[in-house]
Amino acid sequence: MNREIKFRGKRTDNGEWVYGYYALLGGNSFIYTGKKELYKPSPTHCFMYEDFSCHKVIPETVGQFTGLHDADGKEIYEDDIIECIDSKGDPIRHQILYSDKRGCLCKYGTKYEAWNDGYIDCGAITQSYLIEHDKYVIGNIHDNPDLLTTK
Repeated sequence: MNREIKFRGKRTDNGEWVYGYYALLGGNSFIYTGKKELYKPSPTHCFMYEDFSCHKVIPETVGQFTGLHDADGKEIYEDDIIECIDSKGDPIRHQILYSDKRGCLCKYGTKYEAWNDGYIDCGAITQSYLIEHDKYVIGNIHDNPDLLTTK
């Protein structure tokens, strides 16, 4: 299975989210948007973009598409917050972050644990887990930091 490599980030000029290809140029973060088409004018290949635009983004907001979708089919990115409801009607939330220790994207608890010096690593995130537990994207850590506290 091929995973589409794309990113999102918040624009520095208006705070809107943009989705596309990421570049770090001159110490600044950019997201390039537009449809990428392969153009073959000769034996060498080059890429052409349709409706191409470039946006400077806030580096801390850049997150990669995980290749996964929530139970509604919505794309999941790094820094998203997902939720399901348990049998008692209480929300169970996780944030999606990259784990250097595991070398993959993982789900982490949303409550900061001082004894753990951070958020608890709840394991790798998979498509089957999202569907089986009926998980939905309810926000992200940049727009909805209030979701990082559990009741």
